[in-house]
Amino acid sequence: MSKLHLIHQGSSQEIEFFQQENQFRILLNDSVNDSEIEGEILQWEPPHFKVSIKGKITQGTFYRGRDFVDIHLAQGNFRIQFPKKQRHGSGSELTEGDILAPMPGKVLKCLVQEGEEVKSGDCLMVIEAMKMEHKILAPVDGEVEQVFFKESDKVSQGDELLKIKE
Repeated sequence: MSKLHLIHQGSSQEIEFFQQENQFRILLNDSVNDSEIEGEILQWEPPHFKVSIKGKITQGTFYRGRDFVDIHLAQGNFRIQFPKKQRHGSGSELTEGDILAPMPGKVLKCLVQEGEEVKSGDCLMVIEAMKMEHKILAPVDGEVEQVFFKESDKVSQGDELLKIKE
């Protein structure tokens, strides 16, 4: 069982998700009433899926980010937000040395390794988004403490790419 948040058209609702093999159950918890959705996963070929809910077949696509999944259906777009965890074991607060993806894309080049010294303005990584290359620059002088993505990895907006220790 996982406790998650479902976000649709700007509103958020707590849900509980249960899965056993290709059967699933979703409990929608709100202040007025609780409801339950049961279904079966018929096809799972990322990023495409097909499910059956109450005999009705629905298909769509999804995109998995670090702390969410975006689901795209004919009925609309939904985001399932995972509970916030401490960022990579270092505490929940971001520091000036935490470098986040400015947009979704693909890592073309990672130009640094953990333990490497960098200066403010150094190019650390190159991300391709919308057929354009975007340079990720060091915001501070310091040592690369962690690199969270490698070349060819897909990233979502807001994903933590690198961490620099000042």
